Amino acid sequence: MTRVRILTATLSLAVVLACPSLAGTEPNDANTPFVFEDSLVELPSPSLQRVPGVKSTWKGMVTYAAGVPLNFSEYFVYPGHAGEVRSLISFAMKRDISSDQRRFLETTWGGFDEDTSRVRERLDPPDWYVPSEYPNSPQILLYAVSLDDAKKMAEAYLRYAQDKFNSEVGEKQGEVERLSERLTDGQKRLPELIQSEEVTEKSLGEAKKQVPYRSVQQALDAAAELDKLLNTAHVEIAGIQARLKAIEAVPPNQPTAVASRLQMMRVEESISLQAAEARKRMAMELRKQADTYMDLTDAFAQITEQRESLARSMPVRSQMLRRAQQALSDLLQKEPKIIGNKVFLYPVKRPDMPVEN
Repeated sequence: MTRVRILTATLSLAVVLACPSLAGTEPNDANTPFVFEDSLVELPSPSLQRVPGVKSTWKGMVTYAAGVPLNFSEYFVYPGHAGEVRSLISFAMKRDISSDQRRFLETTWGGFDEDTSRVRERLDPPDWYVPSEYPNSPQILLYAVSLDDAKKMAEAYLRYAQDKFNSEVGEKQGEVERLSERLTDGQKRLPELIQSEEVTEKSLGEAKKQVPYRSVQQALDAAAELDKLLNTAHVEIAGIQARLKAIEAVPPNQPTAVASRLQMMRVEESISLQAAEARKRMAMELRKQADTYMDLTDAFAQITEQRESLARSMPVRSQMLRRAQQALSDLLQKEPKIIGNKVFLYPVKRPDMPVEN
């Protein structure tokens, strides 16, 4: 790392910055403030390159750099993070920065690059600075054209990381909630199924006492025969009713022999009608018993299968919840943080090196 000249003792300026959390998530106390500390350590001008294909021009000067000491959370953007660098710069350009800072970012990406060969263990200037008084807290440098823009770049840098972190925490929290609800629903549903299974089994036992068959197939066969009997009874009853209607339609004042014959026919058909209706009622009752037996048998089988399936799934549901809770706990340990809740503001030596074409 390029050594810098210490001009005077560090001058502290506490500027509280509140970072509101992402709506809908509460992964951490995101309102914990960090402070800005103005340093009189003057950094050398960074070597900047124009972003290929960018038409925007910037002819200003870098005057400040925000030094952010990180906990190396994977949610921070580092040089070499390819698409993440683009996303970070786009995010920063949408914030309340000066127009000159916006052109600086658009033209140079603020000194970041997408060189994937630059992994975290081999970072070169101008991206990192290790102050002599904090040798174990390397700082990533965020360059700006003004002091105010340097502060806003630090805010944007942390907010970008925090938003990504909060988003993933929110997803994990949602997964934990869904799995917890699923486990709770199963714990509630299982005793209900056990009770329903017991009630249905008792009803099926009572139904078996009323029917001669002992299998669903026997009940199906009986139901088919009973349906035939019902159809026959409907036809028979219709015929009898038609004959009775015809008898009633015969004009009165018939000869005695005819009247006696009609009366006899009326009695015979009435008896036949009552017998046919009795057979119909019996067939309907037997059909109903067959249906009850088949319905209860089917219901008992379904409830038993549901109860067994749910009982088998409960350990799996519990395990999935524990894993999701552990994943959330592990994720919370990766929260992006600024070490010491302090961001350092460094003046940058002038004149700046020109942007290389």
